[in-house]
Amino acid sequence: MKRLNQLQMSAFLIMALSAPALLAAPEGQPAPDQPGPGQASIGQPGAEENGPGVARISLMNGDVSVRRGDSGDWIAAVINGPLMADDRVLTGPGARAEVALNYYNRVRLAGDAEVRFPELDWHKYEIQVASGTVMFSALPGSNDQIELATPAAALRPLAAGAYRITVLGGGAVEFTVRRGEADIYTPRGTRKLTPGRTMRVHLAEDGVPEFQMIAEIAPDAFDEFNARRDGDLSQVKSYQHMRSWTRPENGLISRPTAIAGGRMCRRIGRRIRMAAGSGRITTAGPG
Repeated sequence: MKRLNQLQMSAFLIMALSAPALLAAPEGQPAPDQPGPGQASIGQPGAEENGPGVARISLMNGDVSVRRGDSGDWIAAVINGPLMADDRVLTGPGARAEVALNYYNRVRLAGDAEVRFPELDWHKYEIQVASGTVMFSALPGSNDQIELATPAAALRPLAAGAYRITVLGGGAVEFTVRRGEADIYTPRGTRKLTPGRTMRVHLAEDGVPEFQMIAEIAPDAFDEFNARRDGDLSQVKSYQHMRSWTRPENGLISRPTAIAGGRMCRRIGRRIRMAAGSGRITTAGPG
């Protein structure tokens, strides 16, 4: 009997220690939490990895430049490159870039766009959109104060969501809330904006802002890019939960309660799936 108990204990320890290997990527394929080409590590929910006064370029594709606020020097942007207060980010034609303020809040630039970061304080950020189209993405869980200023008005998100801003010629600006709710602020008053309509604001000759509600701008390739990126970031929470569940140092392995059986945790080029009704993790190739 004693011999049998020892064998059972040995078998259990082998299963516990080998569980993390189920999450390892096959040879030649990046592990689930490794960044792909042209993007930084996504980070971890709740981790303020940037620290106060610093943002980072977390994704880029094409010609992306940074102008330093202290020296005025132009430099080529690099993944994970830090951005300080008053720095500017510019994208060339057809380029895209993502600036991570922290895990929850990100600014994405379409081609021919320019943004400046005059304030990068702890949980308080101001972004100035000088030209082009940008999308501000806020994932659930953030309590930061955000303001996206333009020549005509400023957008202040009131909830997690996706907020599109396009600075047009002549000082006109279009605000579109894809998800969430926002206040559009000017010195003359505040208007609330929800999904379903686009608000166009421009300054009259006397400097007074004029508001016009128009049909919502139809989603385009830039919106699709943002939706995919938000989906990948949202899935990271489930993946991080699953990874902590499989670590031996966390104690006995048991079926997680936060991930339902059969729910898929998708990352770029790889799938991780919890087998329905069991504590078994299966992996699949690109999908």
